This record gives sequence, C-alpha cells and structure tokens, in this order.
Amino acid sequence: MDRRFFLKTAALLPLSCYADNLKIIQPSSQIIKPKQLYGVCVEINSRINFINEIQNFENYVEFKHDIVQYFSSFDYRMKPDMAKSSFYTIPFKIWEMGKIPFLSWYPGTGVVEPTPDDICKRIYSGKFDDYLKRSCNYLAKFFHDSKFNDNLGEPKLYLRFAHEMNYKNHAYSNNTKDFVKMWKYVYSFVRNFNNDYRIDLSKNRIQFVFCPGNFLIEKYPFELYYPGDEYLEWKGLDGYNWGGRSWLQFDEVFVPYLIRMNKLSSLPLSICEFGSSAKVYVNNKLQYNPELKKEWIKYAYEWLSNENNLLKYKIKMSIYYNLSLNKDIDSGIYVSDNSSLNNNTLNYVINGYRTIKNLNDVYIKKQSVPAGINRRTYYKIGFVNNNVNISQKIFQGDF
Repeated sequence: MDRRFFLKTAALLPLSCYADNLKIIQPSSQIIKPKQLYGVCVEINSRINFINEIQNFENYVEFKHDIVQYFSSFDYRMKPDMAKSSFYTIPFKIWEMGKIPFLSWYPGTGVVEPTPDDICKRIYSGKFDDYLKRSCNYLAKFFHDSKFNDNLGEPKLYLRFAHEMNYKNHAYSNNTKDFVKMWKYVYSFVRNFNNDYRIDLSKNRIQFVFCPGNFLIEKYPFELYYPGDEYLEWKGLDGYNWGGRSWLQFDEVFVPYLIRMNKLSSLPLSICEFGSSAKVYVNNKLQYNPELKKEWIKYAYEWLSNENNLLKYKIKMSIYYNLSLNKDIDSGIYVSDNSSLNNNTLNYVINGYRTIKNLNDVYIKKQSVPAGINRRTYYKIGFVNNNVNISQKIFQGDF
C-alpha cells in the first residue's frame, strides 16, 4: 500500500467480534494515484453558520474537499427572496471557500404543503414557472457576483435534479413518462432562461446530474426515468450500507448499479451519496460498532482510489454523506456540537456518531506534486489537481 496516500494502515478486526453472517472484504493491494473529485455533504441551511460546519469537518478529517453538497426543495412561495438562500447565498459562500457547490434540487413542496401526486405534470405544464424564474435569476446572480478561482476557473455549479427518482415514496416517481417530460422541461428552462444579469446558464457554468439510488425494491427501474444524454452532463448513484442484519461492503452496494448505469450512458459518473451505518447485530442483539463502520469507510476509500475501478466504471466524483438522522442512515463521521442536527441525531452515547477519531488513516490525503505545479496551490483544494488545465477538466470530468 502506498503510504503517500495513507498515513496509517489499521488492521481489519476479527470476524468473531461482529455481526451474525458478517462479511468483510480485504481491500485491493494495488492503490494507484486517483483522478477524481472528492466531496462531502454536511448540514447546510440558512439557520446555521454552515461555513463553520464545513471547516469543522475538514479540520477533523484533515482534508480539503473539492465539492460541497446541499439540498433544496421547491419553495414556491411568492416572497421574492424565497429562492435566494439555495440559489445564491449558499453557492456563493461555498465558491468563496474554493469549492464547487453541488445542489441537490428535488421537486417536492413540503416546505409549503404536501407534494401533489402530479408534481411532474404541474412543473412541465408551467405551474411553477414563476418559481423557476426566481431560481434561475438567483443562479445568474451567483455567477455574476462570484470571482474567478485560480484552481477552478470561472464559477461552476453541479445541479442534481430530482434525485433517487426510483424510490417508491417520491411523488415525482409516480409516472416515468411524466418524469422525463419534467426533466426535459426544467433542463431547457434553465438553459434558455433570459435572466436579469444576461448570464449564459450553459453547461460551462451549470451541469445537470441524473442520480438514482440503490434500492433493492425500486418503484420502477431507473432506466425508465432516463431523459437521454443530451439532457444531462453527469450520471450519478446513491448507495449505503444500512447495517443491521445485512452488512454490505462498498462494492457490494454499488457495483450492480454501476454496471447498469454504464450500460445506459458513457457520461462521467459521480457517487453522489455514500456512507455506512454503525448498526450491527451480535448474538441477535442490535448494537452500534464504530470500529466496524470505520473499516467500511476505509475500504470504500481504498476502492475509490484504485484506478482500475475508476476507469472501469467511469467514476470521476464521490461525495461522503456526513449526516446522521433519526429514523434514517447514521452515516455521520463528525457532526459538530453546535449543529442543529443534534436534535435529530441518533443518540450520541449509544451510537457515538463521531465514530472515527483518526480519519487520517482513512482518507487518502497525500501524493507527490507533479513538476511545474505550485505545491501550495496544489494542496489548496485537495489532491485531484494533477492536470495543468484543471479549470475545465475538473468540471467536465475529462481528467
């Protein structure tokens, strides 16, 4: 194992300590210099200082990420500033940190009222056009006001629209044909909108990501929702090890879906959400095992640093889901004490959501700096910058 990438190597713990029928896979011994973007999803909303959340996490794991993911539903209330936070303030602050904002924008109206069953049809028939106009105007303002970055070039934003559409409980999953119509409508709306700032919202600034989830029981196969390569720039996948009685390693979670996705399109691929629970059954009793979770994450990053895997599945980006939510995945590595998530986080004493105390033996952190590239600049946003012309390569997935 190349110690330029790992500062430590922790031995895998004995199977006898763990779950009934538990499987642990020994990681590949061949670790090659990775070429991808690394991201993180932390709690981000208008009520907290999310910049501190990002900085606290990165200080904890001693790693600077390239991507920061956050979420927004359809808040279509008529107040002019309702779209400002998600489409201007948050991406502006993320870009100022030297990172690319990754907006997960889902067509749900839960902030106003229950999402209607025909949400897709309402969107593509123009019922939400006023909201879409406000959102696009704020996106244009973000690009207008944001400065050139020496590493990333002109301002950029990834837009993951209507993610996990194959999940049975999403209202926008009800009709695959309506979903495709909605997707094409929103994509074309964003691309062609004449905003107040005369900013071109082309794929040079915004790139759409089509991202189903890994669900053993899908509403419909995700292939039926696919709008076609001409309506997106990236494909993506979400997946988790939920633990409990069914412990799955990273590749067991993702590989079957990666194969399906790459049959669908040759576009670059992003692992948009991944993580592991600490839940495990021992002697038929549910327990939380942070060390086992640590080994899962360690193996995941080793798998994601293997160039053969990246090339085979066209992976160019991966984003860790650093959240632990009540009645949901407890994948958080570190959630700071001042985070409002504390009210919803699984019991700290039982779970220990700060499950990994030394992520410097998990995250891939170091590599030699190629000749001709300034060392200080190179490490500023992580180790992906192994191309001279990174400002376009990073955004287009060509590195």
